[in-house]
Amino acid sequence: MTNSTSVVVLRRSASLNFVTDACAALAEEVNRVRAARPADGQLAEVYAELVIA
Repeated sequence: MTNSTSVVVLRRSASLNFVTDACAALAEEVNRVRAARPADGQLAEVYAELVIA
C-alpha cells in the first residue's frame, strides 16, 4: 500500500456519505497502484466491495 493517509468520518445522520467518502479515498489509492503487490490486490478487493455497497 502507499504511504498516504485518508480520514473518513462516519456520522449516524450521514451514513451514505461515509460510503461515498470511503469509495473516493479508496479510488485514489487504487489509481496510485503501479506494481502488483499482495496489498494492492487487497486494496482493489476492498474498493470493489464498497462500490457494490
